[in-house]
Amino acid sequence: MKSSMQGLNTMMLGMHIDRAQRSLMPLTFRFSMGLRLLISLLLGFFVALVGTVAHRMGAAMNIPYGLLLALVLAGLSAWEARARSGIIGLVLHLVASCFGVGMLAGQGPMGDVLIPVGGAAFTTYFGLYVGYYWLLGLIVVQFVIALLPLHWFVVVPRLSDDAPIPTAEATSASISDVSAIEEHPSTVKDAEWDRKERHDE
Repeated sequence: MKSSMQGLNTMMLGMHIDRAQRSLMPLTFRFSMGLRLLISLLLGFFVALVGTVAHRMGAAMNIPYGLLLALVLAGLSAWEARARSGIIGLVLHLVASCFGVGMLAGQGPMGDVLIPVGGAAFTTYFGLYVGYYWLLGLIVVQFVIALLPLHWFVVVPRLSDDAPIPTAEATSASISDVSAIEEHPSTVKDAEWDRKERHDE
């Protein structure tokens, strides 16, 4: 089972996959490896920008739904980066998102700060510390994605909207069923003999 999952992961990463199968993959999975890594890099910057803008929503009311949405976005984007281009894509996504957040955490040209931490203006717990949760949570979420099992990131090509290509497990199961019948031909003959007797009666 482990080897079959590795084979599917190899197919997923675009290695040893023919053009017909590649055309059945999601759009961004059809590109070359270099382009897929570039997409992971750009998505890391995108997550940093959107998450930094959104993470303070609700913090003033001590209901940090913006932080939750930002971390969910980071997790989904990191999952897609690993599924699309393996652990290298996830590393690039992590580096790009951390670099982007680091740039946005500083003071802007007009003196504005997008990730304020502390200050007398904030009176609630999350108002004071939500910036820390965003900075640390962005890293923790992507480390968790890196530790998840490999088969959680396998994307199987599809023949149609509701007909997936048979996996290696399904193929081996069907082969074992056929071999079991071949090993015990007497059971097939007995079933045919019973059918003939019923027909004669």
